[in-house]
Amino acid sequence: MNNFQQITNSAEPRIIGTRNGVYQIEFKDQDLAQHSSHEKLDRLFIAPSKRLIADFNEDALGFSVDDPLDWVLVSWAMGTEFMGFCPYFFCCNYVISEQVVTIFRAIGVNDSEINLLPVRLRQDAAPYFVLFVPMIPHEEILFEHSLIYPSNQALSDKRDYLAIDSYSAYKANFKKFTSMSFERIVLPREYGGRNLLSIQGVGNLFFSEQLFGACVEHKLTSFQVPRINIEVGFNGA
Repeated sequence: MNNFQQITNSAEPRIIGTRNGVYQIEFKDQDLAQHSSHEKLDRLFIAPSKRLIADFNEDALGFSVDDPLDWVLVSWAMGTEFMGFCPYFFCCNYVISEQVVTIFRAIGVNDSEINLLPVRLRQDAAPYFVLFVPMIPHEEILFEHSLIYPSNQALSDKRDYLAIDSYSAYKANFKKFTSMSFERIVLPREYGGRNLLSIQGVGNLFFSEQLFGACVEHKLTSFQVPRINIEVGFNGA
């Protein structure tokens, strides 16, 4: 079983340039409308249908574009190895540089774990890619072994953990709490050998210890850990 570390990108203007704290690049509506694969892009990533995440994952892993996506850096933004972008693409957290892709391949990340959509930045000739990671749906979380608390206690020294032992109980608790957070998420053992994890309801990705260490070693820009970390465990581990 791999150990995992939650990761995020920076919101610091001194690192990303922009002060919006969210994104550095954007995909203009007119560029999307003119792109050769715009109908497939819109249907799959921008307006995903209400269907099982497993079906979406399968379609997204096999998706490809005919031409790179034309994006632009917003005012004052600087290019980094991990970049936030808009509009939101479902299950796509970042635009990443070719150096990140090289690290992924060196670690052994394969095509069953990610899909990469090529991006062409108008202000930068270097290759970039939208990173898609298949999402693990709520239904697969082992709630009886996980730890969940009201989100308003995230910065508290004392948390009132909720008695949630199933997905149905998790959904029922939304009637009492507008927002809940995980302190620990336990997943089936089959996910323990992956290098990247994307989990429904958690905004950030999780990198295996080996992949995280390689990214730290290469001092990738706009790559960091979040202030509040979530532990990932596996059934029987």
